[in-house]
Amino acid sequence: MTTPTRESVRQYCISNDLFKSGSNDQYEKMLNMLDLQRPLSNIATVIWICSDTDKHADEIENDLRQLMHE
Repeated sequence: MTTPTRESVRQYCISNDLFKSGSNDQYEKMLNMLDLQRPLSNIATVIWICSDTDKHADEIENDLRQLMHE
């Protein structure tokens, strides 16, 4: 697997209160990036931009990488 699943990223965002500044359309586009196997760094940056968090995009990317091994 080269990207985490949509469901695991959805759960990650919910559990970490992420993506609350993004619209439903932006959220769906981010999930579509997973289906298209876009680089995790790009997906993490989208999550970071659409979130009010102390985590940096690099940390989010590392978390997403961990999801692939769960």
